[in-house]
Amino acid sequence: MMSARGISDGIELSGIADVSAATVSLYLNGKRGRRMNSQAVATVEKLAHALGVAPEYFREYRAWQVREIARQAPELVDRIYDLLIEDARLRGLVIPGDVRTDDGQ
Repeated sequence: MMSARGISDGIELSGIADVSAATVSLYLNGKRGRRMNSQAVATVEKLAHALGVAPEYFREYRAWQVREIARQAPELVDRIYDLLIEDARLRGLVIPGDVRTDDGQ
């Protein structure tokens, strides 16, 4: 994605995004962004802007949005849960604690 935007490396991306090179390196190596707090959200938003994509491009950002929506509107948790469980079953995934898919471990 960086090369498609004419960005040669993480150092160049850090300058464009106004994020430290060390932070960019951690994100590029998958060691940041797994726990989204306000600082991580701001960093992902800066990186997305620099890369010319929406923050929602990043899975961690989308997961954070879902958690925030669930926190703000707990009544939506059941709808989200039902959708995820139905899709997981269709894909044949093992759902922990689900007697229909869990092998008891």
